[in-house]
Amino acid sequence: MIDLEIGEGEFVGILGPTGAGKSTLLQCLSGIIPFYTRGRRTGEVSVFGRPMTAYRGLDELSPLVNMVLQDPEAQLLNLYVEEELAWGLENYGFPPDEISQRVGKAVQRLNIGRLMGRVTHTLSGGEKQLVVLAAMLALRPKVLLLDEPTSELDPIGTDLVFEAVAALAAEGISIVMAEHKIAELARYADRLVGLAVTLTPPTAAEPMAILIAFVPLADAPPDSAAIVAVPEPVPAMNFTVTRPLISVSASEG
Repeated sequence: MIDLEIGEGEFVGILGPTGAGKSTLLQCLSGIIPFYTRGRRTGEVSVFGRPMTAYRGLDELSPLVNMVLQDPEAQLLNLYVEEELAWGLENYGFPPDEISQRVGKAVQRLNIGRLMGRVTHTLSGGEKQLVVLAAMLALRPKVLLLDEPTSELDPIGTDLVFEAVAALAAEGISIVMAEHKIAELARYADRLVGLAVTLTPPTAAEPMAILIAFVPLADAPPDSAAIVAVPEPVPAMNFTVTRPLISVSASEG
């Protein structure tokens, strides 16, 4: 069982080895589970005080909660970079002047002006990650979830991403980022949450996922620390996110 509290404007880093459930956790928070990925599921996920199942679908939820996926190509839908950056805003009906302003700010934050005019499928993996993240930054959701957003970036690009995301948190946007780059997360995040997978005990039918620790960093409130080690079968990952934006008590499989 995982109990987790995230504050408004807080930057929380999710750590853990492959298979620990980092992506599953983010997909539950974003609504990808259950609206897109289906399976055995128990418990309840609430977003802004409403149960996840009370939302019409991702179209209603996405203005509030956005997610950057591990594979940037899965989120590139347009031929040119500038079209990609404006596409989400256009679909939400923002006026052209505001679209231009938001896109310009996102481009500046990630220093990707050199990519404007490029065809998206000709970009490198790291450049694609930057474009996808810039498109999400332009949308300015209340909660931004990121699943290994710097996996294909060099150290300079990685720092740009972390600095941009930290700036969003300073503006009040809640950030939840799953990453393997522990040093960078420790430098920028307010707290780190560790997930681990244990070996299957002889009496257990399935592997077990354990939330090993909430690690508060220097500027986190003292009462934010918690140590939890409660084994749970992987297909029944329970977690709770409360105050103030997402409230989850879920088992996903």
